Amino acid sequence: MNNKNSNKITMNFPAVNHDVCTGCGNCINICPLEAMSFIDCKVVIDADQCNHCLLCAMVFPVEAIS
Repeated sequence: MNNKNSNKITMNFPAVNHDVCTGCGNCINICPLEAMSFIDCKVVIDADQCNHCLLCAMVFPVEAIS
């Protein structure tokens, strides 16, 4: 039986925990695709631009991105 979904790879989309985000902007500055921005004083990730590299999570001082 050939299941077309058996080779599907699922990647977790980065999520910002706004309760601990300090608004430092490090994630926005390091994003190579400019997929992150501030909207209404909160970091927002553009799902169409993000390639899941997770550089943003690596530079967050309080682990606000997972």
